[in-house]
Amino acid sequence: MNSSIQNTFERRNQINQTLLIVALYSIIPIGIIFNITQILVYLRRKFTETTMSVYCTTISINNILVLIATGVRFTATIKIYDFEENTNIGCKLIPFFVRVVFCACTWLNLLFTLDRLVFILYSKRFKYFRNKINVIKLIICMYAFLLLLNSPSFFIDSSVIEIKSLNKTEFISVCTASPELSISREVVAQLFGIFMPFILIFISNFVLIRKVIKSKKKVTIVKDMHFGIILVISNIFFLITFLPFSGLLMIIMVITVNPTITLNPDLMSIVALYQTNAFIIACYNYTFGLFVQICFNKLFRQEIFKMFIELNGFVNKNRLKTSST
Repeated sequence: MNSSIQNTFERRNQINQTLLIVALYSIIPIGIIFNITQILVYLRRKFTETTMSVYCTTISINNILVLIATGVRFTATIKIYDFEENTNIGCKLIPFFVRVVFCACTWLNLLFTLDRLVFILYSKRFKYFRNKINVIKLIICMYAFLLLLNSPSFFIDSSVIEIKSLNKTEFISVCTASPELSISREVVAQLFGIFMPFILIFISNFVLIRKVIKSKKKVTIVKDMHFGIILVISNIFFLITFLPFSGLLMIIMVITVNPTITLNPDLMSIVALYQTNAFIIACYNYTFGLFVQICFNKLFRQEIFKMFIELNGFVNKNRLKTSST
């Protein structure tokens, strides 16, 4: 490796390390706080009257799990921390957990979209899915399906690779698997965990939009459709932010099938930088959903303001009690 390539390699690594540290201490904790705030709002009486609260609360909980999983990946990549992700156990559990919670994001958005579609267009039918207990059962079945779908991750092992650069030789651990296992795992996970729910989401969105156009003179339906339009916009934004992560999974598959790729430090520095940016872009969707709801969801905006007013009143009341004693 000549000096110019070495300098480019080191510059990419430095940029990557900076992005990892900034994201770990900004986007991740902020996202967890924002999602907890959303959960508290969705548990208020105005939302708990319908099944929407079950979906919204579950989505926020899953977002927190996604952010925690991303934080673990970032911690393993940051050099100042002595944390090895690619152990025999880590190669099995961490990719499994990451894939389950990321795929759950698409399926939960699909179920939520279908719930709103049924509520708006077929309010007098499909009463089974208007029961909260039945909705919880449906979500549990979804997670069971995703656990089974990503179970091939348990057959991935860890290997040690020697990397020689201009100044030193390093030994790093990488996750490896047979080509058959890696390709089949990725095809099944991408098809049934990402693309199928996305296609179904946009079919549902198309039906919603078409109904809005046909019902534009019916004021009551248009009012109900307002939330449906917000959901369509959210789904489009979700797809845009999720696509880089989908591409990352394909790259990881190629590296798992052919671990000798890791012998090229210049190429791996590009992959590492792409991986960091893919996770960060995805995390924006899981972090800043609170602002989307505040901007476009009138009921959510009203409830969060009420919640903060009540919280402020509770704090002032306790302060007065403390000062009087």
